[in-house]
Amino acid sequence: MAEETTHYETLFIVHPVHSGKNKELCDRYLGVLEGRGATVTHFEEWGMRDLAYPIEKQGRGFYNLVQYQASAGTSEELERLMRLSDEVMRCMTVVLDEDVQSLARTDQPAPAPEPESAAAPETESAPAPESTAAPEPASAPAPESEPEPAPEPAEEPKEVQEGSEA
Repeated sequence: MAEETTHYETLFIVHPVHSGKNKELCDRYLGVLEGRGATVTHFEEWGMRDLAYPIEKQGRGFYNLVQYQASAGTSEELERLMRLSDEVMRCMTVVLDEDVQSLARTDQPAPAPEPESAAAPETESAPAPESTAAPEPASAPAPESEPEPAPEPAEEPKEVQEGSEA
């Protein structure tokens, strides 16, 4: 069975009216996963956030993320239950690649590379603004030259159309 399991990540948004029952809902869905033999590797409550677009006339929702290892049928059953629930506004499940580590695994190795990269910008903090100042003027003329040709062709066809009508 270990060979047939796949890493999944499910993000679901709880309706703001039901955000008080978020812990109860999460426990229910985690129980469904564990009841079907899945192993939950990571769970996060992201909290109340703005939505990218209104859903059910709501502009906010309570976001939750769960990563787990399970068979394909388990993830389909979890999504089916979430779609039937009035409390869950949206849900999305993706399969994680083998190259992508779960959030639980990335928390441990992340501190080692950060001090090395943090030390480099401190020593280069003074020269960095000087080096970034030079490319900005070089890149600024390029965008200015692009918008100028665009209005000229737009004006010419208007004159041709007016001349053909008159």
